[in-house]
Amino acid sequence: ERIRQLHSIPIRHCRCVSGWLARLAPSSNMAPSYQCGCNTPLGAVALLGAVCAYLRHNHEAVSTLSKVIGCSPKVMVLGMPEAGTTSLHEAFKSAGYNSVHWALPAGDGLDTDVEDIKMLQTQEGIEERLVARMAWRAANEGLPPFAYLPEDVEAVAEMNGMVFDDEVGAWGYFPQMSLLETIFETYPNAAYILNVRNMTKWVNSVNKYLRIRERMAKSDLHKLPRGAGYDDGELLVWVENHHRRVIEEAQRRGVRFLIFDIEKHGAKELSEFLGRSVSWGQMNRLEDAPLKV
Repeated sequence: ERIRQLHSIPIRHCRCVSGWLARLAPSSNMAPSYQCGCNTPLGAVALLGAVCAYLRHNHEAVSTLSKVIGCSPKVMVLGMPEAGTTSLHEAFKSAGYNSVHWALPAGDGLDTDVEDIKMLQTQEGIEERLVARMAWRAANEGLPPFAYLPEDVEAVAEMNGMVFDDEVGAWGYFPQMSLLETIFETYPNAAYILNVRNMTKWVNSVNKYLRIRERMAKSDLHKLPRGAGYDDGELLVWVENHHRRVIEEAQRRGVRFLIFDIEKHGAKELSEFLGRSVSWGQMNRLEDAPLKV
């Protein structure tokens, strides 16, 4: 009866829903087989709605269901942008992981693609491409954090995202902050990396590269309200508090965890931690690519 009541749920992301339900209930015949534009049975959408409602009140089930809904990353980076995430993305790929870096399918070079910069400026494509937006949507719908990522994604080298917004200045979301506990709970067997670097160099980088500092300051981020990011002191405290929180949570939960200093560590530390041969080389340096958005 609950499923019947849910028949009026708006049909969104039907191709994803169809794939999820094929694994959740491949022989389910609990609802009429109405069709939408991409041939997803409406009964399947209703069943997913019932599952989501249940998950909102059962966090233990989220961890189990994440194995069949969306992707279940094996490696995740929990630190800041402009702290070696492009280099880590390339390192993951060298080790054989299918890695994603901040957007689909962006992040393979120096963010010079016209479509990538256009997305940062206009928000065009963020629903389908921006990792942070997909995580934000999943959280709002009671789904596992990376339910909307492709199933074959194995590593997330950067999960935060910020885009300019004409009305409020910028929209931003840092899943590694807003969803930290949920990520640990949902993916307890993943390997987690906290990427760090000299903070003076980090501030210099976010000041100069792709207007990241401006997007941070204009976004309403976790523990960094809109307008607060212009002050160096506030920004540094925000990052340091995040680093401390990640370390404490990772140690308390006993997950596989590595603090990786991009200026001191390299292939040896990553290879030992991941159990795979990794190539390491620092990418995306400001002196190599002084871009403007």
